[in-house]
Amino acid sequence: MPDRPHVVCLAPVKNEARSLPAFLAAAATWADGIVVVDNRSTDGSRELAAAHPKVVLVPNDDADYDEGRRVRLLFDAARAEFPGPRVLVKLDADEALTAGAATTAGWDAFLAAPPGTGVRMRWLNLLPGGSTWIDPAIRPFGLVDDGSEPDTSRHPREKIHEGTAPPLVLDDVAVVHLQHLDPANMKSKQRWYQAWNRVQSPARRPRDVYRQFHWMDALDPAEIVPTDPAWLAGYEEAGIALTPVVPLPEPTWQDVEVVRLMTEHGTAPFRRTDLFDHDWRAAAAAAGCAAPVDPRGALDRSILRVLARTQGRRRTAVQRVFERAIDLVGW
Repeated sequence: MPDRPHVVCLAPVKNEARSLPAFLAAAATWADGIVVVDNRSTDGSRELAAAHPKVVLVPNDDADYDEGRRVRLLFDAARAEFPGPRVLVKLDADEALTAGAATTAGWDAFLAAPPGTGVRMRWLNLLPGGSTWIDPAIRPFGLVDDGSEPDTSRHPREKIHEGTAPPLVLDDVAVVHLQHLDPANMKSKQRWYQAWNRVQSPARRPRDVYRQFHWMDALDPAEIVPTDPAWLAGYEEAGIALTPVVPLPEPTWQDVEVVRLMTEHGTAPFRRTDLFDHDWRAAAAAAGCAAPVDPRGALDRSILRVLARTQGRRRTAVQRVFERAIDLVGW
């Protein structure tokens, strides 16, 4: 097809060397090009990306995490490197399209859709062991690019803006999320997200931050369903192992960044954040800082325990009364 659009994968990266080789290999099975925006990686991620023949590497040397800037860099590079019609798919390094995506009828519909069409897919969260999954949410992951200004206000979990034309929902292509297959790394990321969120959005209710970043701790058994082996079978047959086999560094870069945030801002702003049951000594040594001292009082500890016990029961009358009550003490 001479008018076939370029297919471009957009991938923001920071210290993802453990998963990046498999991610790039998987994306290369359906993408013409992979735009990697690397944010000051120190683990070899930038070099791994640069060595891949389909990668367009964009260094992002901002010291601060700025999701809006990452999105703009991704879009700008895709448009500059792949002129003409293009479709965009935005993924993280712990995600992959289901195997054989490019051979499906849904993919053909994606490539034939008019500019401005947002493309939504199921987000398949594989649980530890990989035999089950949860959260059959349908989220925007793709876009038939129309050159419009990207919406940088969306939460990172929303991946990409919706577009200006009616959305296309794919029922035979999905995004497999591999985060839960690497639980120690997942917990480290969640600690960092909570700390960063506290600094960036200090007016946000602490209980809402807790609820957002602990959703995986209270899964509804009714929503857990068996994994379809076909989702990853094609990758396995091609020798692409999507689960990291390299040990997780200790400390992780996220934990080092959390210690630096607590050193910069003091621990008091984080006392209503679920951070202080972790042993921070290794991260503090790596950051060249003193280990943070737990600032929580008995009330804050008690509220965190109740939040943990009620994480999966937010809609009950008792839970609503509890949350109204803790509003009065700054939660």
